[in-house]
Amino acid sequence: MTDARVTVLFLALTATRARAVVRHSHWLLERGVDVVLVTTNSDPWYAEGLDPRVRVHTLREGEGHHPLPRGERVLVFRLPRAVLARLAATGGPVGRAGRGLSRRYERVADLFHRKVFLRFYKALRPYLLWRVARRDVLPAIDLAAVSEMVVADSHAIPLGWHLARTHPDLKVGFSLDRAAYTDAHEPGEPDEAVAAEV
Repeated sequence: MTDARVTVLFLALTATRARAVVRHSHWLLERGVDVVLVTTNSDPWYAEGLDPRVRVHTLREGEGHHPLPRGERVLVFRLPRAVLARLAATGGPVGRAGRGLSRRYERVADLFHRKVFLRFYKALRPYLLWRVARRDVLPAIDLAAVSEMVVADSHAIPLGWHLARTHPDLKVGFSLDRAAYTDAHEPGEPDEAVAAEV
């Protein structure tokens, strides 16, 4: 391994492989390799013991501010709740009707969210996350210093594909090439497929 600082970029949108990524991150940090993790939510990673030296970039806030999920929250939940709350606060028969209508509406809104919106959103989410990453996260990562990008879960595959397409010289894989970060005098360790662990 050379003396120049290099970076390994992990893409893991969920924490399903957190134990493996955390273990690899610690191993790399011990060898002077910088580690960057792109995920949706950092909380489970720190709960799993992720070293604070790992630079974590999350997509959660950017995703939450996107017009599509924000619009659904406003139109399906917030606006109707506000109208029904005012109706329920009037008192008398109108207030009672408003409270009953409010309970029924909550069930219908929840059903719409789960059965209609989430199915539609699931198909669009990979593209939306790529747009969020490109706008909010990638400018903060020095991709020229990244020696390897590891796609650590199946949810990160679309993001990894977009990154690989826009940066064709970037080494991309589903497993960490430990040999690239092992000194000649250090006993070699077999490559470990992040996606196959845990």
